[in-house]
Amino acid sequence: MPFGKIAQTWPSNKAKILRKIAVTSKLFFIDNWQKQGFMGNTLYKWKPRKSGGERPILVLTGRLKASLKTTRVTGDQIKVVTNVFYAGLHNYGGVNSSGRNVPQRKFMGKSSVLNGVIENEIRGMLKMFIR
Repeated sequence: MPFGKIAQTWPSNKAKILRKIAVTSKLFFIDNWQKQGFMGNTLYKWKPRKSGGERPILVLTGRLKASLKTTRVTGDQIKVVTNVFYAGLHNYGGVNSSGRNVPQRKFMGKSSVLNGVIENEIRGMLKMFIR
């Protein structure tokens, strides 16, 4: 494919790449519930509940995991967000309104593993666009 053709189709191809990255990122973060930890450079397992219990950590109703959304993909940026008010408390840890310490159970954030997955997807899509 001549360079002119690549340059001409770049805006729509760039949008396709960003949409793919958005979906990949969201699914990567959702997968942390399956792993019961955050995949940064390595897997950082979530601290177990004091009371034990049979259900997975960070799951009572499933609201938090289901709330992860990608915002509108614009420019050179995508964002995965949640509107659940207690998400930050779990992701960063802290003290809840009852004065109890909540350990950090990070489920989304910067991840070198995710960056590697994204780089591979971009390479694959660029190869596809060149053909």
